[in-house]
Amino acid sequence: MAKSQVDWQRLASQIEGSVDTSFGARGAYATDASVYQQMPTAVAFPKNKTDLETLVGFCREQRIPIVGRGGGTSLSGQAIGSGLIVDFSRHLNSLIRVDPSSLTAVVEPGIVLDDLNALLARHGLLFAPDPASASRATIGGMIGNNACGTRSIVFGRTSDSIESLQCLLPDGNWLTTQWYEARAWDALVGGSDVNSRLVSKLSAIVEKYRASIEAKIPNLPRIAAGYSLQYFVDRNRPKSFSDLIVGGEGTLALAAEATLRLRPIPAATAMVVSSFSSVNDALCALPEILRHQPSAVELLDDILLSEAVRNASTREMSRVIVTGGPVPAAVLLVEFFGETVLEAVDRAQKYLNSGSAAGCAGHHMLQNPEEQKQAWEVRRLGLGLISNIPGKAKSIALIEDACIPIDRLPEYNRFVYEFCEKIGMGISTYAHASVGVLHYKVMFDLHEQADRRKMREIAEACFEKCCEVGGVFSGEHGDGIVRGEFLRRQFGPQVYQAFVEVKQLFDPDNLFNPNRKIDAPPLDHLLRYGDSETDRVAYLQTAAQVSSRFRYGEQGNLTGAIEQCNGVGACRKNLKGAMCPSYRATRDERDSTRGRANLLRLAISGQLDPPGLANPDLHAALDLCLSCKACKSECPNAVDMARLKSEALQVKWEQQGASANAKFIAAMPQRLALAARMPWAARLAMGLPFAREILQKRYGIDRRRQLPRPAKVSFDQWWKLNRTNGPSSDRKIALFVDTWNRFLEPDIAIAVVELLWSCGFEVTITQAYDALRTRMSVGFLDEARSRSAALFAELATYANAGIPVLCIEPSEASALTDDLPDLIKDESLGRLVAANVHLIDDFLAEALGQGHFKLTKRNADDKRAVIVHPHCHQRALFRAAATQELLAAAGYVATLTDLGCCGMAGGFGYSHYDVSLKISEQKFLPAIRQAQQSKTLVVATGTSCREQAHDLASAQTYHWAQLIVGSAQR
Repeated sequence: MAKSQVDWQRLASQIEGSVDTSFGARGAYATDASVYQQMPTAVAFPKNKTDLETLVGFCREQRIPIVGRGGGTSLSGQAIGSGLIVDFSRHLNSLIRVDPSSLTAVVEPGIVLDDLNALLARHGLLFAPDPASASRATIGGMIGNNACGTRSIVFGRTSDSIESLQCLLPDGNWLTTQWYEARAWDALVGGSDVNSRLVSKLSAIVEKYRASIEAKIPNLPRIAAGYSLQYFVDRNRPKSFSDLIVGGEGTLALAAEATLRLRPIPAATAMVVSSFSSVNDALCALPEILRHQPSAVELLDDILLSEAVRNASTREMSRVIVTGGPVPAAVLLVEFFGETVLEAVDRAQKYLNSGSAAGCAGHHMLQNPEEQKQAWEVRRLGLGLISNIPGKAKSIALIEDACIPIDRLPEYNRFVYEFCEKIGMGISTYAHASVGVLHYKVMFDLHEQADRRKMREIAEACFEKCCEVGGVFSGEHGDGIVRGEFLRRQFGPQVYQAFVEVKQLFDPDNLFNPNRKIDAPPLDHLLRYGDSETDRVAYLQTAAQVSSRFRYGEQGNLTGAIEQCNGVGACRKNLKGAMCPSYRATRDERDSTRGRANLLRLAISGQLDPPGLANPDLHAALDLCLSCKACKSECPNAVDMARLKSEALQVKWEQQGASANAKFIAAMPQRLALAARMPWAARLAMGLPFAREILQKRYGIDRRRQLPRPAKVSFDQWWKLNRTNGPSSDRKIALFVDTWNRFLEPDIAIAVVELLWSCGFEVTITQAYDALRTRMSVGFLDEARSRSAALFAELATYANAGIPVLCIEPSEASALTDDLPDLIKDESLGRLVAANVHLIDDFLAEALGQGHFKLTKRNADDKRAVIVHPHCHQRALFRAAATQELLAAAGYVATLTDLGCCGMAGGFGYSHYDVSLKISEQKFLPAIRQAQQSKTLVVATGTSCREQAHDLASAQTYHWAQLIVGSAQR
């Protein structure tokens, strides 16, 4: 039924949750982590089971298809559809209860796996399946595709850890699954309740097609193709409808509650990193390696490892795998469990000593849990890393899911590589060597018709080879669109007909996720860039008409920068890092980097109404982007949403005129410079009762905020009196004292100068103090470009003289090294300056490591502990650990924290107070309050972070230089 004919307001009025029919919401949910796109008619966010009943009843009445969705990490197109998307992740995301005695937990389907395991860890337990997407994959999504993970050789699949499911069926009935022994299962046949009726009919289907099921479905450790009827022909195996619903891709039922089987957290692990001269050598070694009973064997090839070494999100972590020298052609991460560390290490050592890994070029062992965690994180980010390889061709999920018998795996691998080489396609490989599931990622440019033809050609050839060697084409990622069409050919017409009858049994009206297993469309339909040649050409022509200010040198152009997002959804994580602050506060897909990237792509390709970068739905999504740049480093695809937001704002202001708020924020450096001339007057004015009311009414500055006031004595005044106090030296430094440290917090700049002097540097202060960060952040790109001429001319004089330029404020350093060089017209000038500008933390930590000086805290008796909160731009582009290293060298016990974003982000916190507060209350403010109670010193490297702590917690925080030179008083 057309969207205009559906009374969605009536539905919304009947549930406690909400229904959103805006183009922004629909566009954000039009894709998942696959290459496909399908625009839904609405998105619903149920709060309880009653809401779910109402949604299903409404859609059954209106004949609207329903797609249940969790984290939207599906690689095969299972989490998109043309009807109603039901997002379980926003509200239905609780751990209801945990019973350590029975090793079970009851959860709602929207809870994220990592979040769940963080709660279960308090009891020493975990939900064992561990897919690479664990930071954002929901339990409901894992149920949908029967997720596995790295340790499935010991932990099994999601289906092996399900005790029972409470499911809503398409007809509105509830089904609670449970496990029955064969006799009890057979006794249900002929009963009148929902469960018994389903047992009766399913048993008839199984008996009808028993011979074909037994003959055609292979016995492999991972099969995600069709429905798991092989378990129902086994007369000795306990039976449950869970075996159909788990892995059913939401086509049979919607799980509203799950009782999970738990396991104790492994007591100890050890890992061996084994390097090989080729992928095939690694695969040939597998049978002998598996005889040592490892808990996991994961393969990473040189393409993935090279990108891990290059990518900011994994560069440091990758060093535990690539320890020096050239990147190996392939590595196997071989993990061993033990009841003690000694036992785990002993098992790993026996493998090392056995010489069983024939063809191995070298081993090294990781005993440290933190190092092992880093290696696994590189593996987890594998999909995004491969997708981030420079160039128009990007890896896609196509042939990545075949499960092959271990003894035939080298043969299959050789075929795949030789075929791709024959037709000129790049390929990368990683993943679950232990169970014969290699994630082959072939590089396609789906804008090109030739690559679309090759997409079909490769899939067909690899499918035939997969069948020849006794494998199955869907191992763990499921059928969906990309492999659904192969089901009939994989298992034959009889088994396929059995699948059809199972679907009809549960969903006779084809209401739940239609056309994803049964009657799936061809794999080259519903593509993001259009199906037909006409659609493809129109997409490219429309996108090419959208001009940009930034060059996007790393991605080629604006379109490339937007399409860098492949939908893996790492921006939806909750526990680690800072990405994406506003999503963590709102749980709205539009507030994730992925959601915004989707809308940007729709905007430049003319699929929004009105089209183009000024579209209001797009800007509603961009409004809560903090421009924190966390996505640039934490997103495995390095999507820089801060830069893309600036681009869209520039277009909006051109068409509609800039807002008063944007003008106010843009000119803050100049406003503060002016106020600093008469600080007493500025401080007096800001203290007047009606000043905040005027600022809110005129400029959108929330009246609950207090604007920072200029210091009584500026840095410039201090420098004028003290500039001759430093040494003359051939070790010269130009210090960029930015607006904030020059006029608001001059004590920090003074401490930095004194520190540099004590280290033997001759210090010059740049005339420039505005790195144009505020102008870029609010979309004044043309103005920033014009003002950058004088700024870069000055900084170039230092570069040409070989004098490094040091920045105190991370956001100013990122502007000079990352954004402005891509914006200014003179590329060579941008490169020259960027190479010569350093964040002071990084510069001094490197010089310290080279032995150029030593640090000693001036207050030698100061024994207070220190926690370090790095600015988001520091984490994104520089070395957050450098700050900790400097404090440790000076004698402080300093801990680098992971408190996420503080929520201030320059002007954001002044204009979005409630969201800013909510972000801050997640981790930042609780840690600040705890530090206050324990008399722990807090070092925050960003002005915004220090301002947030002061404004919301009345807390004093410091720059690290203040501690070392002794200006942080007790």
